[in-house]
Amino acid sequence: MRFFSAGEFCEIEQVKNVKEGMPSWANLKSRIKRAPEMVGAGIYACFWDRELIYIGLHVGPEANPFGVSVSDRLHKHILGFTLRAHNLSFSNSGLKSILAELNDPSGVRSSIATDLAGLDPAIVTRDKGLSSTFNKARFAARHWEELANAPAAEIMDRFEAGFSSVDCRFFRDMSKGEINLLISREFEKPTIHEFEPCCNTDMRSCDGKPVGLNEVADFVTRTISSWQNLNGTRRHNIIAQTQEAVAQMKFAGKDDPEDDTGTILDPDERYLEYYTPGGQWRVKSAQNGRVLAVGSHKNRVSCLASPARLTALGIVACNTAPSETIMKSVVELEPMEMEGNYARVLKTVIEASLAELEHLTL
Repeated sequence: MRFFSAGEFCEIEQVKNVKEGMPSWANLKSRIKRAPEMVGAGIYACFWDRELIYIGLHVGPEANPFGVSVSDRLHKHILGFTLRAHNLSFSNSGLKSILAELNDPSGVRSSIATDLAGLDPAIVTRDKGLSSTFNKARFAARHWEELANAPAAEIMDRFEAGFSSVDCRFFRDMSKGEINLLISREFEKPTIHEFEPCCNTDMRSCDGKPVGLNEVADFVTRTISSWQNLNGTRRHNIIAQTQEAVAQMKFAGKDDPEDDTGTILDPDERYLEYYTPGGQWRVKSAQNGRVLAVGSHKNRVSCLASPARLTALGIVACNTAPSETIMKSVVELEPMEMEGNYARVLKTVIEASLAELEHLTL
Protein backbone atom coordinates (compact mmCIF):
# COMPACT_ATOMS: atom_id res chain seq x y z
CA MET A 1 0.00 0.00 0.00
CA ARG A 2 1.31 3.40 -0.99
CA PHE A 3 0.49 6.47 1.08
CA PHE A 4 -0.36 9.94 -0.16
CA SER A 5 -0.83 13.28 1.53
CA ALA A 6 -4.00 15.16 0.66
CA GLY A 7 -1.99 17.64 -1.37
CA GLU A 8 -0.93 14.86 -3.75
CA PHE A 9 -4.46 14.09 -4.90
CA CYS A 10 -6.48 17.28 -4.42
CA GLU A 11 -6.59 20.99 -3.71
CA ILE A 12 -9.14 22.56 -1.36
CA GLU A 13 -10.29 26.15 -1.32
CA GLN A 14 -13.06 28.19 0.25
CA VAL A 15 -15.95 29.33 -1.92
CA LYS A 16 -17.21 32.90 -1.81
CA ASN A 17 -20.89 32.08 -1.54
CA VAL A 18 -22.53 29.20 0.30
CA LYS A 19 -25.33 27.46 -1.59
CA GLU A 20 -28.77 28.76 -0.73
CA GLY A 21 -30.44 26.85 2.08
CA MET A 22 -27.20 25.28 3.35
CA PRO A 23 -25.29 25.99 6.60
CA SER A 24 -22.53 28.60 6.57
CA TRP A 25 -19.83 26.02 7.30
CA ALA A 26 -20.52 24.13 4.03
CA ASN A 27 -18.12 26.40 2.18
CA LEU A 28 -15.21 24.35 0.77
CA LYS A 29 -14.64 22.78 -2.63
CA SER A 30 -11.95 20.42 -3.89
CA ARG A 31 -10.16 19.93 -7.19
CA ILE A 32 -8.62 16.66 -8.31
CA LYS A 33 -4.93 16.04 -8.80
CA ARG A 34 -4.20 12.80 -10.65
CA ALA A 35 -0.93 11.03 -9.91
CA PRO A 36 0.12 8.01 -12.05
CA GLU A 37 0.82 6.03 -8.87
CA MET A 38 -2.86 6.27 -7.93
CA VAL A 39 -4.26 4.71 -11.11
CA GLY A 40 -5.85 1.27 -10.94
CA ALA A 41 -8.56 -0.74 -9.21
CA GLY A 42 -8.18 -1.79 -5.61
CA ILE A 43 -8.57 -0.83 -1.95
CA TYR A 44 -8.02 2.59 -0.43
CA ALA A 45 -7.80 3.69 3.20
CA CYS A 46 -8.45 7.16 4.64
CA PHE A 47 -6.62 8.47 7.70
CA TRP A 48 -7.20 11.47 9.96
CA ASP A 49 -4.22 12.44 12.10
CA ARG A 50 -2.64 9.17 10.87
CA GLU A 51 -5.49 7.06 12.30
CA LEU A 52 -7.76 4.93 10.11
CA ILE A 53 -11.29 6.26 9.62
CA TYR A 54 -12.50 4.64 6.37
CA ILE A 55 -11.92 1.76 3.94
CA GLY A 56 -13.29 1.75 0.40
CA LEU A 57 -12.85 0.16 -3.01
CA HIS A 58 -12.15 1.84 -6.32
CA VAL A 59 -12.92 0.59 -9.82
CA GLY A 60 -13.01 2.76 -12.93
CA PRO A 61 -15.87 2.94 -15.44
CA GLU A 62 -17.03 -0.06 -17.48
CA ALA A 63 -14.88 0.94 -20.44
CA ASN A 64 -11.71 1.35 -18.37
CA PRO A 65 -12.00 -0.27 -14.90
CA PHE A 66 -8.22 -0.29 -14.25
CA GLY A 67 -7.26 3.01 -15.86
CA VAL A 68 -8.75 5.70 -13.61
CA SER A 69 -7.13 7.40 -10.62
CA VAL A 70 -8.47 6.78 -7.13
CA SER A 71 -8.16 10.57 -6.71
CA ASP A 72 -11.63 10.71 -8.25
CA ARG A 73 -13.00 9.24 -5.04
CA LEU A 74 -10.58 10.57 -2.44
CA HIS A 75 -11.04 14.25 -3.20
CA LYS A 76 -14.73 13.89 -2.35
CA HIS A 77 -14.10 11.90 0.81
CA ILE A 78 -11.93 14.55 2.41
CA LEU A 79 -14.85 17.00 2.42
CA GLY A 80 -17.45 14.31 3.09
CA PHE A 81 -15.73 13.40 6.36
CA THR A 82 -15.60 17.02 7.49
CA LEU A 83 -19.10 18.01 6.22
CA ARG A 84 -17.54 21.19 4.85
CA ALA A 85 -18.32 20.56 1.17
CA HIS A 86 -20.17 23.37 -0.62
CA ASN A 87 -22.17 20.73 -2.52
CA LEU A 88 -22.98 18.63 0.56
CA SER A 89 -26.15 16.56 0.87
CA PHE A 90 -27.53 13.66 2.91
CA SER A 91 -30.01 10.90 2.27
CA ASN A 92 -33.37 11.26 4.00
CA SER A 93 -32.53 8.48 6.45
CA GLY A 94 -29.06 9.91 7.07
CA LEU A 95 -30.45 13.35 7.89
CA LYS A 96 -33.04 11.86 10.24
CA SER A 97 -30.32 9.93 12.10
CA ILE A 98 -28.17 13.05 12.42
CA LEU A 99 -31.03 15.14 13.78
CA ALA A 100 -32.10 12.40 16.19
CA GLU A 101 -28.81 11.02 17.46
CA LEU A 102 -26.25 13.80 17.25
CA ASN A 103 -28.58 16.04 19.24
CA ASP A 104 -29.33 13.35 21.83
CA PRO A 105 -27.95 14.18 25.30
CA SER A 106 -26.93 10.53 25.66
CA GLY A 107 -24.90 10.70 22.44
CA VAL A 108 -22.38 13.08 20.92
CA ARG A 109 -23.52 16.68 21.23
CA SER A 110 -22.87 18.89 18.25
CA SER A 111 -24.09 22.11 16.74
CA ILE A 112 -24.24 20.22 13.42
CA ALA A 113 -27.69 18.88 14.27
CA THR A 114 -28.86 22.27 15.49
CA ASP A 115 -27.71 24.00 12.32
CA LEU A 116 -29.27 21.38 10.04
CA ALA A 117 -32.54 21.28 11.98
CA GLY A 118 -33.26 24.88 11.04
CA LEU A 119 -32.99 24.22 7.30
CA ASP A 120 -35.41 22.92 4.69
CA PRO A 121 -34.92 19.11 4.52
CA ALA A 122 -35.76 19.13 0.81
CA ILE A 123 -32.72 21.33 0.15
CA VAL A 124 -30.38 19.46 2.50
CA THR A 125 -31.26 16.09 0.94
CA ARG A 126 -31.15 17.28 -2.67
CA ASP A 127 -28.20 15.72 -4.50
CA LYS A 128 -25.66 18.47 -5.19
CA GLY A 129 -22.69 16.28 -6.06
CA LEU A 130 -21.35 15.07 -2.70
CA SER A 131 -23.47 12.90 -0.43
CA SER A 132 -22.26 12.26 3.11
CA THR A 133 -23.49 9.73 5.68
CA PHE A 134 -24.47 9.54 9.32
CA ASN A 135 -21.22 7.78 10.24
CA LYS A 136 -19.20 10.56 8.61
CA ALA A 137 -21.32 13.19 10.36
CA ARG A 138 -20.72 11.40 13.64
CA PHE A 139 -16.98 11.54 12.99
CA ALA A 140 -17.20 15.24 12.17
CA ALA A 141 -19.20 15.86 15.35
CA ARG A 142 -16.42 14.38 17.47
CA HIS A 143 -13.98 16.89 15.97
CA TRP A 144 -16.37 19.76 15.29
CA GLU A 145 -14.62 22.33 17.46
CA GLU A 146 -11.55 21.84 15.25
CA LEU A 147 -13.37 21.38 11.94
CA ALA A 148 -16.14 23.97 11.92
CA ASN A 149 -13.89 26.90 11.07
CA ALA A 150 -10.67 25.15 10.06
CA PRO A 151 -8.95 26.65 7.00
CA ALA A 152 -8.48 24.42 3.97
CA ALA A 153 -4.73 24.07 4.52
CA GLU A 154 -5.21 22.72 8.04
CA ILE A 155 -7.72 20.11 6.89
CA MET A 156 -5.37 18.94 4.15
CA ASP A 157 -2.48 18.64 6.61
CA ARG A 158 -4.45 16.20 8.76
CA PHE A 159 -5.80 13.95 6.00
CA GLU A 160 -3.89 11.11 4.30
CA ALA A 161 -4.81 8.14 2.15
CA GLY A 162 -3.34 4.78 1.20
CA PHE A 163 -4.01 2.78 -1.97
CA SER A 164 -3.30 -0.83 -2.93
CA SER A 165 -4.08 -1.80 -6.51
CA VAL A 166 -4.89 -5.31 -7.71
CA ASP A 167 -3.31 -7.08 -10.68
CA CYS A 168 -5.69 -6.62 -13.60
CA ARG A 169 -4.66 -9.99 -15.08
CA PHE A 170 -6.75 -11.74 -12.44
CA PHE A 171 -9.88 -9.89 -13.57
CA ARG A 172 -9.60 -10.32 -17.32
CA ASP A 173 -12.90 -10.23 -19.25
CA MET A 174 -14.92 -9.29 -16.15
CA SER A 175 -17.46 -6.49 -16.17
CA LYS A 176 -17.13 -3.56 -13.80
CA GLY A 177 -19.88 -5.05 -11.65
CA GLU A 178 -18.09 -8.38 -11.41
CA ILE A 179 -14.80 -6.69 -10.51
CA ASN A 180 -16.57 -4.62 -7.85
CA LEU A 181 -18.15 -7.68 -6.28
CA LEU A 182 -14.92 -9.65 -6.19
CA ILE A 183 -12.82 -6.83 -4.71
CA SER A 184 -15.53 -6.12 -2.16
CA ARG A 185 -15.86 -9.76 -1.11
CA GLU A 186 -12.18 -10.67 -1.03
CA PHE A 187 -10.49 -7.45 0.12
CA GLU A 188 -12.76 -4.60 1.20
CA LYS A 189 -15.12 -6.46 3.55
CA PRO A 190 -12.36 -8.46 5.30
CA THR A 191 -10.45 -5.23 5.94
CA ILE A 192 -13.52 -3.47 7.33
CA HIS A 193 -14.25 -6.48 9.52
CA GLU A 194 -10.67 -6.52 10.78
CA PHE A 195 -10.42 -2.85 11.74
CA GLU A 196 -14.03 -1.54 11.93
CA PRO A 197 -13.23 2.02 10.77
CA CYS A 198 -15.52 4.56 12.41
CA CYS A 199 -16.82 5.98 9.13
CA ASN A 200 -17.68 2.52 7.77
CA THR A 201 -19.43 1.02 10.75
CA ASP A 202 -21.10 1.71 14.08
CA MET A 203 -19.15 -1.12 15.69
CA ARG A 204 -15.89 0.62 16.50
CA SER A 205 -15.76 2.66 19.70
CA CYS A 206 -14.38 6.16 19.26
CA ASP A 207 -12.31 5.46 22.36
CA GLY A 208 -10.88 2.23 20.96
CA LYS A 209 -7.24 1.65 20.17
CA PRO A 210 -6.32 3.66 17.06
CA VAL A 211 -5.27 1.83 13.92
CA GLY A 212 -2.30 3.30 12.11
CA LEU A 213 -0.98 3.37 8.57
CA ASN A 214 1.44 0.46 8.81
CA GLU A 215 -1.06 -1.90 10.40
CA VAL A 216 -3.59 -1.28 7.64
CA ALA A 217 -0.95 -1.50 4.92
CA ASP A 218 0.34 -4.85 6.19
CA PHE A 219 -3.13 -6.38 6.33
CA VAL A 220 -4.31 -5.15 2.91
CA THR A 221 -1.06 -6.04 1.16
CA ARG A 222 -1.05 -9.51 2.71
CA THR A 223 -4.72 -10.11 1.85
CA ILE A 224 -4.35 -9.11 -1.80
CA SER A 225 -1.06 -10.99 -2.25
CA SER A 226 -2.42 -14.18 -0.68
CA TRP A 227 -5.49 -14.17 -2.91
CA GLN A 228 -3.51 -13.47 -6.07
CA ASN A 229 -0.90 -16.11 -5.24
CA LEU A 230 -3.60 -18.69 -4.51
CA ASN A 231 -5.48 -18.01 -7.72
CA GLY A 232 -2.32 -17.79 -9.78
CA THR A 233 -1.25 -21.23 -8.54
CA ARG A 234 -4.74 -22.64 -9.02
CA ARG A 235 -4.95 -21.40 -12.60
CA HIS A 236 -1.50 -22.72 -13.46
CA ASN A 237 -2.35 -26.16 -12.04
CA ILE A 238 -5.66 -26.34 -13.90
CA ILE A 239 -4.02 -25.51 -17.20
CA ALA A 240 -1.09 -27.87 -16.65
CA GLN A 241 -3.28 -30.80 -15.62
CA THR A 242 -6.02 -30.45 -18.21
CA GLN A 243 -4.23 -29.49 -21.40
CA GLU A 244 -2.60 -32.91 -21.57
CA ALA A 245 -5.89 -34.66 -20.78
CA VAL A 246 -7.78 -32.71 -23.42
CA ALA A 247 -5.11 -33.48 -26.00
CA GLN A 248 -5.70 -37.20 -25.40
CA MET A 249 -9.51 -37.10 -25.53
CA LYS A 250 -11.34 -39.36 -27.95
CA PHE A 251 -14.43 -37.39 -28.83
CA ALA A 252 -17.67 -39.19 -29.73
CA GLY A 253 -16.06 -42.57 -29.16
CA LYS A 254 -13.88 -42.35 -32.27
CA ASP A 255 -10.20 -43.15 -32.41
CA ASP A 256 -9.30 -39.93 -34.16
CA PRO A 257 -11.02 -36.83 -32.78
CA GLU A 258 -10.00 -34.84 -35.85
CA ASP A 259 -12.42 -36.91 -37.92
CA ASP A 260 -15.20 -35.65 -35.71
CA THR A 261 -14.36 -31.94 -35.74
CA GLY A 262 -17.13 -29.58 -36.78
CA THR A 263 -16.76 -26.99 -39.49
CA ILE A 264 -18.95 -24.13 -38.29
CA LEU A 265 -16.20 -22.16 -36.55
CA ASP A 266 -12.74 -21.20 -37.67
CA PRO A 267 -9.98 -23.16 -35.87
CA ASP A 268 -8.94 -21.65 -32.54
CA GLU A 269 -6.42 -23.04 -30.06
CA ARG A 270 -8.64 -22.03 -27.13
CA TYR A 271 -11.46 -24.48 -27.88
CA LEU A 272 -12.32 -27.76 -29.62
CA GLU A 273 -15.40 -28.15 -31.82
CA TYR A 274 -16.91 -31.58 -32.44
CA TYR A 275 -20.07 -33.66 -32.87
CA THR A 276 -21.37 -36.43 -30.61
CA PRO A 277 -22.52 -39.78 -32.09
CA GLY A 278 -26.09 -38.50 -31.82
CA GLY A 279 -25.27 -35.50 -33.99
CA GLN A 280 -25.13 -32.89 -31.23
CA TRP A 281 -22.74 -30.02 -31.95
CA ARG A 282 -20.46 -29.17 -29.01
CA VAL A 283 -17.54 -26.92 -28.15
CA LYS A 284 -15.16 -27.59 -25.25
CA SER A 285 -12.46 -25.47 -23.66
CA ALA A 286 -8.98 -26.57 -24.69
CA GLN A 287 -7.69 -25.66 -21.24
CA ASN A 288 -9.88 -27.78 -19.00
CA GLY A 289 -12.38 -29.62 -21.18
CA ARG A 290 -15.35 -27.67 -19.83
CA VAL A 291 -18.27 -27.63 -22.27
CA LEU A 292 -18.82 -24.10 -23.54
CA ALA A 293 -21.80 -24.65 -25.83
CA VAL A 294 -24.08 -27.38 -27.16
CA GLY A 295 -26.67 -27.40 -29.94
CA SER A 296 -28.92 -30.22 -31.08
CA HIS A 297 -30.06 -28.37 -34.18
CA LYS A 298 -29.01 -25.29 -36.09
CA ASN A 299 -31.27 -22.67 -34.55
CA ARG A 300 -30.82 -23.24 -30.80
CA VAL A 301 -27.67 -23.26 -28.68
CA SER A 302 -27.20 -23.62 -24.93
CA CYS A 303 -24.04 -22.05 -23.57
CA LEU A 304 -22.02 -21.30 -20.44
CA ALA A 305 -22.23 -17.50 -20.79
CA SER A 306 -24.91 -15.78 -18.73
CA PRO A 307 -27.86 -14.01 -20.40
CA ALA A 308 -26.59 -10.67 -19.07
CA ARG A 309 -23.16 -11.15 -20.63
CA LEU A 310 -24.70 -12.09 -23.99
CA THR A 311 -27.18 -9.23 -23.91
CA ALA A 312 -24.29 -6.80 -23.47
CA LEU A 313 -22.87 -8.21 -26.71
CA GLY A 314 -26.11 -7.74 -28.63
CA ILE A 315 -27.32 -11.34 -28.48
CA VAL A 316 -30.78 -12.13 -27.15
CA ALA A 317 -30.65 -14.99 -24.64
CA CYS A 318 -32.77 -16.48 -21.89
CA ASN A 319 -31.99 -18.59 -18.84
CA THR A 320 -31.77 -22.34 -19.22
CA ALA A 321 -34.31 -24.62 -17.56
CA PRO A 322 -33.97 -25.00 -13.76
CA SER A 323 -32.89 -28.61 -14.26
CA GLU A 324 -29.90 -27.48 -16.34
CA THR A 325 -26.91 -27.12 -14.01
CA ILE A 326 -24.08 -26.77 -16.54
CA MET A 327 -25.25 -24.30 -19.16
CA LYS A 328 -26.61 -20.87 -18.22
CA SER A 329 -28.25 -19.50 -21.39
CA VAL A 330 -30.28 -20.53 -24.40
CA VAL A 331 -29.78 -18.60 -27.63
CA GLU A 332 -32.24 -18.83 -30.50
CA LEU A 333 -30.39 -18.21 -33.74
CA GLU A 334 -32.57 -15.81 -35.69
CA PRO A 335 -32.04 -15.07 -39.41
CA MET A 336 -31.78 -11.31 -38.74
CA GLU A 337 -29.23 -11.64 -35.96
CA MET A 338 -25.79 -10.43 -37.07
CA GLU A 339 -27.05 -10.35 -40.67
CA GLY A 340 -27.97 -14.01 -40.59
CA ASN A 341 -24.36 -15.09 -40.08
CA TYR A 342 -24.73 -18.10 -37.76
CA ALA A 343 -20.99 -18.62 -37.51
CA ARG A 344 -20.53 -15.04 -36.34
CA VAL A 345 -23.23 -15.44 -33.68
CA LEU A 346 -21.74 -18.72 -32.49
CA LYS A 347 -18.26 -17.20 -32.40
CA THR A 348 -19.57 -14.44 -30.14
CA VAL A 349 -21.35 -16.99 -27.94
CA ILE A 350 -18.13 -18.98 -27.55
CA GLU A 351 -16.09 -15.85 -26.77
CA ALA A 352 -18.62 -14.91 -24.09
CA SER A 353 -18.55 -18.44 -22.67
CA LEU A 354 -14.76 -18.39 -22.52
CA ALA A 355 -14.96 -15.13 -20.57
CA GLU A 356 -17.51 -16.72 -18.23
CA LEU A 357 -15.24 -19.72 -17.72
CA GLU A 358 -12.31 -17.45 -16.93
CA HIS A 359 -14.44 -15.77 -14.26
CA LEU A 360 -15.50 -19.13 -12.79
CA THR A 361 -11.92 -20.40 -12.46
CA LEU A 362 -10.59 -17.33 -10.65
